[in-house]
Amino acid sequence: MNNQALNRDKWSSWHRINPDAAVPDETGVYEIRTDFEFARLRGSSPLVTIGSAVPSLRKRLCEQRCRSAVRYQNRAEKWIVQAGHTLEFRYTTTGSGAAARYLEALRLMEYENEHWELPPGNEALPITAIRRHIEQRHGRFTERTLRDLLAEHHGTADKVAGVLGVPSYVVENLVVYWGIVTT
Repeated sequence: MNNQALNRDKWSSWHRINPDAAVPDETGVYEIRTDFEFARLRGSSPLVTIGSAVPSLRKRLCEQRCRSAVRYQNRAEKWIVQAGHTLEFRYTTTGSGAAARYLEALRLMEYENEHWELPPGNEALPITAIRRHIEQRHGRFTERTLRDLLAEHHGTADKVAGVLGVPSYVVENLVVYWGIVTT
């Protein structure tokens, strides 16, 4: 995996969504926020959507969300705009589609770990991107694999995360996703 894909410090500044925004024609990850905070199960957040753009951030953020907003905005974004609120985005480039999907999955898991639910514009965790990343390093990865690793490391998510080479919140979220009971 390209290290650039995992560098979260390289986010752009926030920009208003408009067709003339200066956005690179590259693969990457984006976040869309609004001008107020949504109450979440835990805390609050202005983030509406976290997504990846393959092959082009420019096409996803400027062309689709501005010129064809009715078709490409999710329900949360449409509601926000209809209610008179603004949407802004920021992005980071990743260099490849696989890296973009992996970073998107990490950001969504991080958000879910912090707020106990996904942003209102996202409907599901892209678990397959995380599984593919782990499988490239360790071979086939299943619920059984995770159960075995947790048993081997006495249910410690931090130790299993270290073995898999992922942040501990990824292991914690997979445990919840697969309904694994740890001791």
